[in-house]
Amino acid sequence: MGRSVNGGQTTARWVRRPVDCYRIVTTPVTRARGWRLYTRTGRRILDLTGGEGAALLGHRSAGARRRISDALDRGTTLPLAGAWPRRLATLLDDAVPAAPARAVSAPHALLLPLATDEGAAVVAGGNAEIVAFRLPLPFGEAPVLEFDAANPPSFERLLELASQLGSGICAAMAAALVELQRASREPAERIAVARTFRTPERWYRFGVYLWNEPGSGDRAAWDAFRRRALAEGLLLPRFGMPIVLPGEVSRRERSIWEERVDDWPE
Repeated sequence: MGRSVNGGQTTARWVRRPVDCYRIVTTPVTRARGWRLYTRTGRRILDLTGGEGAALLGHRSAGARRRISDALDRGTTLPLAGAWPRRLATLLDDAVPAAPARAVSAPHALLLPLATDEGAAVVAGGNAEIVAFRLPLPFGEAPVLEFDAANPPSFERLLELASQLGSGICAAMAAALVELQRASREPAERIAVARTFRTPERWYRFGVYLWNEPGSGDRAAWDAFRRRALAEGLLLPRFGMPIVLPGEVSRRERSIWEERVDDWPE
């Protein structure tokens, strides 16, 4: 499925963005499984943050974990020649929209990792010029593929970019993309869970995402609301980011969500 735009000369690059959705959690976290964090004091927190791979696949992605472990054991974590950059480029070539991003249909974009500011705006609003394609790898500062929405990168450019990464990262990203594609082909269960969450006023649902109008709301009020929700076991994203609904939810967590929706900030 290799694409060539303007002779293959497409603007595309890796960018790294700090993961700051979790800085509000000050109690030490001892482990993370699925869509939950577990603190040293025994608290369980439902992770609803946007922008990170864990929001789509859950924490401790099994395939990515195995690939990273294997790369460490083999000592091939550096950007060495190997099979994994081409494998990752092939998967990216299938995942990156072939048409301008604004033309991506809702079902296709349902579980794509477009949860960064620019990328999600493309899906939700259809008017962004830059796509920030965050690969579903739940690491801090995982590479983000950024490209011109009107000119998706060619396979040759994707291969060039993949070759800049360590083999371990390429292998982990490839494994995570395979898991994501599987989830995207059979989204019914994930969507069924998402529909159990009542949508707050002035927000709207897009697949597993909850969005409010860009630029709306008050940052200080949202930050205070986040702290109250966290005290009850719900970790919400920072201001301006989407809420990514999890793949499972307990009766207690759903009840807490219902109470918070009735107290949602303006």
